[in-house]
Amino acid sequence: MNLKRNTGISALRFTLVFLLILWFPLGASAAPVNPPEPAPSISPATTEAPSPAPSATEAPSATEAPPATEAPSPAPSAEPAAGPPQDQLSEAVSGMAKIQVLLEYFYMEMGEYPSTLLEMEEMFNTRIPEHYEKITIPLDPATKKVFRYEVRNRGGGYLISLPDASRYGIGQLKLSNISWGWMKRMAGEERKDSLLANCKSTMNGLATTIEVCAYDRRGKYPTSLSLLIPLYMNSIPRCPLCHKEYVYRFKGNKYEIFCPAPELHGLKSLKYISNEGLKYEK
Repeated sequence: MNLKRNTGISALRFTLVFLLILWFPLGASAAPVNPPEPAPSISPATTEAPSPAPSATEAPSATEAPPATEAPSPAPSAEPAAGPPQDQLSEAVSGMAKIQVLLEYFYMEMGEYPSTLLEMEEMFNTRIPEHYEKITIPLDPATKKVFRYEVRNRGGGYLISLPDASRYGIGQLKLSNISWGWMKRMAGEERKDSLLANCKSTMNGLATTIEVCAYDRRGKYPTSLSLLIPLYMNSIPRCPLCHKEYVYRFKGNKYEIFCPAPELHGLKSLKYISNEGLKYEK
């Protein structure tokens, strides 16, 4: 029984091996691999030698288009210069701006703009100590003249312009005053207080000059302010508000100095008495 079983198993194994041999031929136990194809041979006729680079002197062939060359850009046409160089115009604008700064500062100090630029220059320079540089009004660089200055609105505005705008090749260049709005009222109050303080200071200075004169004359006061000129002063001082000369009265060993227009300062009287000093009444 066992022999038959073994014989049957052997026959089955033989049959399977036979079928495998039929399915996979000898030498084809793996997937067939195709041999590599030979590289195509290059015949001498088909090979082309690299063409030599054309020499610099060799002209291009008729069939070959010459390389495209860019046309030179046309030179800018020379326009005639209109007026002085541009830097002079910039200098003129800078000079006008400096004048505007001085005018606005003057306005905040005095409450109105000056009648002339010379008046503003003198006012500033009288306040500057001797060892400091004085203020000078810039000139127009093209004409070397003073810029045009026009007061408007009764001292409440101005206009600055070039003396000759054609020198710069332009129509005109103007600067006007700054609109301060509510600060204008504050400037008016500042001006009122500043002028009153200036008036008092001038009267005190005049009294000091009179005392110096009396000392030199052995205690005798001058009978008139004109006696102080030119030894003690160049001219009789004036009120900074009304621009009138101060009134001087001499009585015995006393004198009095009066402001010519105290009402403009909002006062009934403003005077200096030799024995008492400065007195005012509201």
